[in-house]
Amino acid sequence: MEECMTEGQAVDTLTPMPASAGNPLESPPLATTHVTATIAGRPVAFDPGWLFIAAGMAILVASAVLPAQDDLNHARWLRDRARVIESHRLSRIYLHEDYLDALRSQDPNLLLSLAEQQLNQIPVDRSPIAGTDGPMVQAAATVFPALEPDPSTLPKEHKVDSLLHRLVTGPTTRLWMVALATALVLIGLLPSGQTRQSPTSTI
Repeated sequence: MEECMTEGQAVDTLTPMPASAGNPLESPPLATTHVTATIAGRPVAFDPGWLFIAAGMAILVASAVLPAQDDLNHARWLRDRARVIESHRLSRIYLHEDYLDALRSQDPNLLLSLAEQQLNQIPVDRSPIAGTDGPMVQAAATVFPALEPDPSTLPKEHKVDSLLHRLVTGPTTRLWMVALATALVLIGLLPSGQTRQSPTSTI
């Protein structure tokens, strides 16, 4: 009984011993490390190369679009002009067809007009207008001038006249403008001369 009590007291009096420095089972104390990284901010600056690229592209587009627009406007003018001429010719054909139909049907008014103009004759029951002395004025024997329709007005071609238009459509200046635009684009694509700062970090 005493032995048991002695053992129990020995167990109760056991206290955890602090780990020695040479104990391999000892775990190292956890150290909290705070890492702070700061990156030097670089201000956003406008690259002037975009101005050269924009100017070069604008000249290239103008050099390609304006001559094509001139060709389109010229083709439209030729189309409108051909339509007016066609309408005039069709009106002339219709007048000739009407005259031929009246001649085949022996229209009395047409026969009297032909007898007066080409044969200088009038019907027996008619007389010249009173107050006219001397022979009647001889009119042209041909009837074709009377069959001509009214003259038509042809449309005018409108051309753009500006400095840019003359430069990009001229036979010589157009090549120079294309070369200038290409040079501007190449200048705009060149890298900027500013040095970039590398990001720095502090722990």
